[in-house]
Amino acid sequence: MTSVITNPSDKPNRPSVLLRFWLAIRVFGDRFRTRYAMKRSLGRMTDRQLRDIGLTQGDIDAALNAPISTDAVDALAHRAQTQARNW
Repeated sequence: MTSVITNPSDKPNRPSVLLRFWLAIRVFGDRFRTRYAMKRSLGRMTDRQLRDIGLTQGDIDAALNAPISTDAVDALAHRAQTQARNW
């Protein structure tokens, strides 16, 4: 037996525009906090320490300067993988 929607208010539940907007702001805030924490923790490391984990200061700068729509941790991991292949 199939159900038929007879009333337009019986549409399937979807997040409201306000909820989607709130979630987008939350994602933006999370990414901003992640970038801040990354800059704080990795910024304290010397070039030698960064090299030990397969990174350079340029990698960190590139990840932090990536568009906010991309996750800085993912960008940094991608750069580290790319560098690892070149060794």
